[in-house]
Amino acid sequence: LAGHWNSSVMAQDLHDVLDEYFRSEEEGGNVVQDLFIIGFSEYNEALDTELHKNLILQDIEKGGLFNMADPTQSIDPVKNKAEFDDRYNRFIQSLALRYEDVHAMQDGGGLSQLSLWRGALDIHPTKSKEEICQDLLATDHGNFDKLGCLDIVQLKDLCQSQKGDVEEYAPDTCKADNNNSTIIISVLFGIVGVGLMGGVAYFMYKRYENYKRIQKAHEQLMEATLNES
Repeated sequence: LAGHWNSSVMAQDLHDVLDEYFRSEEEGGNVVQDLFIIGFSEYNEALDTELHKNLILQDIEKGGLFNMADPTQSIDPVKNKAEFDDRYNRFIQSLALRYEDVHAMQDGGGLSQLSLWRGALDIHPTKSKEEICQDLLATDHGNFDKLGCLDIVQLKDLCQSQKGDVEEYAPDTCKADNNNSTIIISVLFGIVGVGLMGGVAYFMYKRYENYKRIQKAHEQLMEATLNES
């Protein structure tokens, strides 16, 4: 292998790969924070298997990029772009499946991992699993389903705060709530109406009582006056 592959090129390739692996925080790197994630070693093992063993160092005949017989004929991402992209896309799909397997081994699955990841990165504002799911409901239905958010939030409970998002995701979910609200409002208005009518009737009755008392007092006064005369 050393006789066919220029060692300086190999060193530069390794340097480029390491630069991607260990980016600075300004470039989006988070090497230290990775260690906070439960299952870090399993994720790393999955990446190592799919990236190194099954893609970069795997023989071309077995779906990899490397030509064991003649390394100079390995698949080049520029010269053989279409073939490279095809194999790279297969690598991404295989890696995603392995990551899903690792997710499943952790308590809470992918959503729990995302929550831990945000905490490890100290991302603000901090968000609970419920808040993460509410955001996904508004922006990304695919990941809302993928992370099992229906087990975390109740769609009907979100009809008050995110009615549009709920209806877009699951049409007519809020319809029953609207009907119930209409019934409740109608009943409340009916109760208030009865109360007002009762109040008016009570007011009129008291006025009538006062009128009768005044009339009786006036009659008694007139009778007493006539008797005196």
